[in-house]
Amino acid sequence: MPTILEFLPKIGFGPIKLGMREADIESFLGKPNYISEKRRGRYSAVYNDFSITYSPEKVVVNIEVYMGSVVTYEGRNIFTDPSVRQILIREDGDAKVISGTIVLLNLGLSMWEDEEEEDQNKTIVAFSEGEWDNLLDRMKSYS
Repeated sequence: MPTILEFLPKIGFGPIKLGMREADIESFLGKPNYISEKRRGRYSAVYNDFSITYSPEKVVVNIEVYMGSVVTYEGRNIFTDPSVRQILIREDGDAKVISGTIVLLNLGLSMWEDEEEEDQNKTIVAFSEGEWDNLLDRMKSYS
């Protein structure tokens, strides 16, 4: 059965929240399938349907959910209902794009740009404030 998570702007997905400590996440999710080392002392805990990136202080900074999970916004599936993407873009009010990724800074969400993209490439990422700051000058307005 797929994981079902509700996107909560600037908070995360369901019970998996930005800013949570690793120990709190593991208390209800258990140990990850594996750990992937990142740059700047970060690391990702990889589960079946998503991965959680932690800061060196062991605090959640990103939550990436893979296609195959059911991610909803206001009860509608973001992966399968194209109208939800448009609602999120409109609600953000200042959508950006960079390298095939739509970045919704005001909502704290990034997602694939091309609606025709193959399903295996689609992911949705909830991110902490400031996560995209070093790339702001390279982003363009999404149209």
